[in-house]
Amino acid sequence: MERTFYISARYEIVEITLLLSSVPYEYLRRIPLLSFRKLIEGKIEENAREIAWEMWLKAYHYMLINPDVFIPFDDFYKKKKKEKSIEEARKEVAEAVQVFEEVGD
Repeated sequence: MERTFYISARYEIVEITLLLSSVPYEYLRRIPLLSFRKLIEGKIEENAREIAWEMWLKAYHYMLINPDVFIPFDDFYKKKKKEKSIEEARKEVAEAVQVFEEVGD
């Protein structure tokens, strides 16, 4: 059974490739693994912020009509970007281990 490999349980490798398409290939080949990971995490964060910005812009018109419900973008983004609980993180790790065990067979 073929399974898709996920990074951070949210992004497929294809999506990571698209996020990194603006980074020169030679640079990617030469950077250390930890720097590569930080680069990917930064690109994911940048993408999430852009999506949240687009969502906030769509709601902005309605927030102008009713100033009582106006939310600054930073507050909106913090609410959208919730931290994972330890249990959620453990569940993701368990799922990743299961996928690696299945692929290894």
